[in-house]
Amino acid sequence: MNRGEVYFLLSTPEDFDPDIITAQLGIEPTGIVRRAEPRPRMNAWRLSSGTVQDDPDNNTFVDIYPMARSVIDRLAPRADTINVLMNQYGLAARLQVVLYISWDGDDIRSAPPIGFDEATVAFLAKVGAYIDVDSYKAQVGA
Repeated sequence: MNRGEVYFLLSTPEDFDPDIITAQLGIEPTGIVRRAEPRPRMNAWRLSSGTVQDDPDNNTFVDIYPMARSVIDRLAPRADTINVLMNQYGLAARLQVVLYISWDGDDIRSAPPIGFDEATVAFLAKVGAYIDVDSYKAQVGA
């Protein structure tokens, strides 16, 4: 079975309190990272779509288009604030896609669709975010 997650990340390797982002955006993150020795090497604020897994019995499949859009729809009204935060604190913005793909020959939907609609692309351009896609072979039974 395929599974995946899409998340938006604001990060910096500098000393920075991610709670500042929460306060300014008024959005609770799905996770934060605080820099420590030896790892992690960054401070970050993260908003995730949550993990989605293929479930043919419930007609649910990993599809990056709506997963990305669910994250972006929450952030788009705050794009100007995100830009201010990025400039003020030297933050980098990234849309991260993480996929675990089942290469099961019997599954006609082996590879999830990966793409982004116009609203997602427009938001990412407005805040100067980049996209990173990581894909892994799903472990059998995982």
